Amino acid sequence: MEPTSSSFDLNSCIETTENVIEELQSSTSKKVFSVMDPTRTYFRFVVLFFTCVMSFGNYYCFDMPSVLQSQFQAPLSCPQNYSNCSTGLGMSSRQYNLLYAVYSWTNAIVVIFSGFFIDKFGNMAGALNFSLLCFLGSSVFALGSSLKDPSTMMTTMLAGRLLFGAGDGSVTIVQYRLCSMWFKNKELAFAFSMKLVASRLGSTLNFFLTDKIATEVGIWKTLAFGAGLCGLGLLSALIVGTLDSKASEICSRNQLLLSQHVNEANTGESIVKFSHITKLPKIYWMICASIVFFYCTLFPFVADSAKFVSDKYQYDNDKASLIAGSLYDVSLFVMPLIGGIVDFYGFRGFLCASAQVLTVPVFLFFALDYSSKPLPLFIYYGVTYSLTASVLWACIPLVVSPNFVGTAMGVASCVQMLGIGTSNMVVGWLLDDVTDDVSDKPLHPRYLDQWRNVMLYFLGTTTICALCCLMTCLYDLCFGEQKLNRGKRSLMRLMRTNVVVNINSNDRDEHEGCDSPLGEPDETFGYSALGKKDSTSSYCSNGSGRSTSSSEVSPLYEERRNSRSSLYSPGVNA
Repeated sequence: MEPTSSSFDLNSCIETTENVIEELQSSTSKKVFSVMDPTRTYFRFVVLFFTCVMSFGNYYCFDMPSVLQSQFQAPLSCPQNYSNCSTGLGMSSRQYNLLYAVYSWTNAIVVIFSGFFIDKFGNMAGALNFSLLCFLGSSVFALGSSLKDPSTMMTTMLAGRLLFGAGDGSVTIVQYRLCSMWFKNKELAFAFSMKLVASRLGSTLNFFLTDKIATEVGIWKTLAFGAGLCGLGLLSALIVGTLDSKASEICSRNQLLLSQHVNEANTGESIVKFSHITKLPKIYWMICASIVFFYCTLFPFVADSAKFVSDKYQYDNDKASLIAGSLYDVSLFVMPLIGGIVDFYGFRGFLCASAQVLTVPVFLFFALDYSSKPLPLFIYYGVTYSLTASVLWACIPLVVSPNFVGTAMGVASCVQMLGIGTSNMVVGWLLDDVTDDVSDKPLHPRYLDQWRNVMLYFLGTTTICALCCLMTCLYDLCFGEQKLNRGKRSLMRLMRTNVVVNINSNDRDEHEGCDSPLGEPDETFGYSALGKKDSTSSYCSNGSGRSTSSSEVSPLYEERRNSRSSLYSPGVNA
């Protein structure tokens, strides 16, 4: 029997409505995104570029004391009986290492609150405020080095490092948050690697240029040049904050689901509480332990590496700085490659554990061997460092919820900086026991013994880091969901087997119950249009990010389903 006129009119109305909706969506997209489309791939890479530039100048300034250590510890004035003597700032080894310790401890206190601040108020507020602190801190540090009174000079420089530490670690959290929101389940490890590459590029240029600049213009002007690079980071923070907030505003206004993680990051409506820290998963704390011992070795070693090479292997300051900087030179080429491979194939846990096990022999050679050249060891350490750093921080967004990434990064940075500050003080104590008292320091046997003790200390922290990485990897394999070792390839395979292959007519009826039309297959979720079906649950999310149960269908679609049944089911209206 032919369908009734009422049924025919209802279906015609539904089809007309769908056509109107599609036309509206098409015209809106053309008007809104005619200049810059935040849903396109290139847009997130523009965000990544300015995100990376934010930390370039900060890392240049952070490692400047390492290159200028000899000038910092040179006496303020030369005694009359010394014919070959150069003047400097007159710091002791403890005072020099205190510059790094103050930075680390301040960073440790601030980053917890800064992570909460960023999660609460968004990326733009965090990027601008904390980049401004870095610029002010580096400027005060440079100003302090120009003062003549030793007490005032040291106090001012410590105040500058305090401000710089309050901003630098927080800028890093903003960067990690931006990368995790824009690149999660896409090129996350690559984005984190590029952030580290930009940072290490600043450190590398510092090792190449700072000593030469200081020789030509003096210490305080050299430090002022570093402060100017921090000003470049402040400008980049303004740009990336504007891009990020505008993209989220456009997509929210037009009800587009740009990215679930980007929308959740910038709404400002997420309920984030400090009490949630206690609910973080066990594997997160295991990752934090790995981060602590990894950086307890890396940063204190880099801080004293130029002087270590100069004293033990008898190189001049310029050549020693170049050798020490080779550790970061290697990372510029290795990190992007490793990040891209890890994004596709996974195996983050295996990579971290293997790299740290391979790092252990480096400090055995530094501590016990006196015949080998330092450059091959620094290059080798640069490779293992790159393998670990390119994936270690990228593990955190994989195990915490998107709206809690900033706070989780803040807690991790807090324990990291507490460990680095303590490690810097231990190294300063091991060296200062002799270096301020003995004469002819580089050739004094007790002085070389102290360097050996420092390298043995680094050997211990590296061994503990390797054990933590192994435990994290095993826990993820045995008790977790294997999130750390999963890559794009496994996600795509899971999507094809669990979503695309299993779609049938009943599934399509369920998708019609969503607030938005069915979209195209996506590697992360079931579909990638305005309405998305999660491949692991039975709900759909609409363009505003709101979850809608499959039972909460609109009356229009429910009526359409009933009309189809009445039209085409056997025995009905016959």
